[in-house]
Amino acid sequence: MDFGNVQGAQKWLDSQRSLYRANNDPHTRAGVTVNLPTERIGDDTFAYQLSNGASGDLYTNIQARSGFVVYGIGIDSGPQYSVGPRVVGLMTSLTAREHAVCGTAA
Repeated sequence: MDFGNVQGAQKWLDSQRSLYRANNDPHTRAGVTVNLPTERIGDDTFAYQLSNGASGDLYTNIQARSGFVVYGIGIDSGPQYSVGPRVVGLMTSLTAREHAVCGTAA
């Protein structure tokens, strides 16, 4: 997503952090939310997983800001397979390739 300015992109990630705060209540709006620790990708990075509880499928999302652009990846997986490390690796690889080909968003 191209926000056109750094402040807009920062505001987006701040709102995502507010919406997807860690909790362990499957009855909340988003379900159980886990904030995944990640290496920093670009200028800012936020990752989380959602589930319906111990037996629910997982939705893993990572967003990385580079200047005024926010890149995002979301993957659904089964309850026995957490794709957190794979999503971080994929985001790292894709943003590195984007920067190599296109440069960075200033």
